[in-house]
Amino acid sequence: MKNNQRREDNNSLKIISILLLVGILIGITYYAIIILNKGAVYSHLFYIPIVMACFWWGRKGFIISLFFSLFLLLNHHFFRTDISWINDITRVLMFCIVGIIFAYAGENNNIVKNKLKEYTGTLEKKVEERTKELKKSEEKAREMAHHMRILFETSPDLLVAINTDGKIIDINRIAEDTTGFTRKEMINTNFIDYFTEPDNAYGGYHKTLTEGILRDYPLEVRHVEGHSTSVLFNAAVFHNGQEGVFAIARDITVQKRAEGEKEKISKDLKKKNEELERFLYTTTHDLKTPLVTIRGFCEFLEGDLKERNIKEAEESLKRITGATHQMDNVIESILKIGRLGWKKSSFTKTDFNTLVRKIVNDLEIPRAKNGVEIVVSSKMPILLVEKENVEEVFSNLIINAIEHAKTLPHPRIEIGSKKMKDSYQFYVKDNGVGIAPEYHEKIFEPFEKLKSKKTGTGIGLAIVKKIIEDYSGEVWVDSKLGKGATFWFSLPTSDNNPNKSN
Repeated sequence: MKNNQRREDNNSLKIISILLLVGILIGITYYAIIILNKGAVYSHLFYIPIVMACFWWGRKGFIISLFFSLFLLLNHHFFRTDISWINDITRVLMFCIVGIIFAYAGENNNIVKNKLKEYTGTLEKKVEERTKELKKSEEKAREMAHHMRILFETSPDLLVAINTDGKIIDINRIAEDTTGFTRKEMINTNFIDYFTEPDNAYGGYHKTLTEGILRDYPLEVRHVEGHSTSVLFNAAVFHNGQEGVFAIARDITVQKRAEGEKEKISKDLKKKNEELERFLYTTTHDLKTPLVTIRGFCEFLEGDLKERNIKEAEESLKRITGATHQMDNVIESILKIGRLGWKKSSFTKTDFNTLVRKIVNDLEIPRAKNGVEIVVSSKMPILLVEKENVEEVFSNLIINAIEHAKTLPHPRIEIGSKKMKDSYQFYVKDNGVGIAPEYHEKIFEPFEKLKSKKTGTGIGLAIVKKIIEDYSGEVWVDSKLGKGATFWFSLPTSDNNPNKSN
């Protein structure tokens, strides 16, 4: 509508221009004819409005040619009778020829203009439609980008986009949490700086660029505070205005920990099976020995009774009784070590000074009988433990120390502890006969006894080992023959005790 109004205004302006120009030329012509007597010269100016009118309006503009032709003929008849008719007729013909030529050109120009206007209108319409479509597409794109950003930020995995120079161009919130750096701090930095093994990180990035995709690539993301997170990287090359790598890193810390625990359980199970095999072998041997003794002396007893040899029969009965006691001790030891696997007592805060002094008092008779001096440190800690089990450990170690030191002129036992970083180390030291290095590990196996030890079943140190390992502690001995022995065991502090919640 605005274009139509503009065209009407332009047309009115042209009409006024032609009329003014015609009026001016007629005035000049009359002035020249009457005053200057040179009208023929100024009639050449009539071509100007003729050309303009014909070019603007085509055939309609030809009326100006006719008007000036008539004007020239009338002027000749009334004012310029002295001029030859041939000159004026020639000018009239020239006006008409020029008018026809420019009218034809004007018609073609108008046709071109109309077609151009038509094409322009169609083009404007299409541009308008396309503009609307583009606006809708932009709105959809913005909406999609918004949704993608929400998905990007709410993803439970670490997401990162990297350009071909290895610089980070975008990350999500999980990446910030995993590294400890903000998005602003990480943008345009080298991505390999955030891994514990930068060379491996670059290797995965380069593999993605060369092969187009990367699957389950293990890496460790470094946190600003020093700890790291185990992740599996999956990445692909993207082309979105620029080429780069888009990577997704899944936190596998829990999975890796579970695999580690699984492997540890598997190793522990294998170790337990091996211990069970040795235990069964040793137990079978220790049970078979008194049975062989019983069977042999039963045969002797049978012969002695037939020969009425009462004294020898009594000796055989004594040996049989001793063998049954030995078997009973073995069975009792088996039950005792077996109960450690299922019998649990509550954890209580235990003063180790009080506990050890009570045990020493309970062992007063064997201690005094063998003249053993026992020195207890006054600097032992208070820990959260199963009191009965720890009492069993100290009892076995102190009894073992008395047994090995009692043959000396001045037997002495020292009991104390040392504070370590996450644990306490306790010791029971004697000045006895000592233990050869080849027996330092063997003595902790069930029913293993040194040749110098005549009494006991050899189960005490095995019980000590079992209890301490249940606390995730360790037990060992420092000793040389003739130099005494120091038995050590470690217990975690209350904060690091893995069993305190059981």
